[in-house]
Amino acid sequence: ILPPYRVFGGNNWYYAYGNSSAEEIINDATLLAELTEGNDIRPFMVIDDCWQPEPCCGPWIPNEKFSDMKGLVNELNNMGVQAGIWVRFLHNKQVYEEHPEYRIAKPEAETYLDPSRKEVLDIIREDIARIKDWGFRLIKHDFSSFDMFDRFGETHNHRDVVVFLLKAEAPDGGITNPTVNDVVENTIGEDVGETNPG
Repeated sequence: ILPPYRVFGGNNWYYAYGNSSAEEIINDATLLAELTEGNDIRPFMVIDDCWQPEPCCGPWIPNEKFSDMKGLVNELNNMGVQAGIWVRFLHNKQVYEEHPEYRIAKPEAETYLDPSRKEVLDIIREDIARIKDWGFRLIKHDFSSFDMFDRFGETHNHRDVVVFLLKAEAPDGGITNPTVNDVVENTIGEDVGETNPG
């Protein structure tokens, strides 16, 4: 499922850490466009955790700092930068408060959505459709293995998680269905920190 071109660009997490705005994304994208001027392949600017109402959690709708997602994506496109966005599909506070039966119950842990349920897959389909309608070309879906298994790393089959979430968007279950985003990126392994200094 690798794309037929190089994927590169910017991501605002490692300096903003969840505190950003559409204006800052435009500033980042402007610099990115200048640094990559003349390249045939255009960079991505990924909006990380910061654009939704609650940190690190759904619902996957924009907050007041990102009130016009379509307008933001259009502005990035006009400067030659492709738009990407971060999501954590299985952690949606609004859904599991409205539908507690959709949750994976874990003692002494946060609550996550159960992706084995058709209702949950339907919600993920709706989230992806909304993000695509805004014009995003890349989805960085995060924490999927952690939300299911309570751990990062390579002790579980992450590939199944990736394909599973792609199937949520493709009605025929195929990863080449034209409704699937051109690029889907998955975070695998631990983040930069004490256990993984990078």
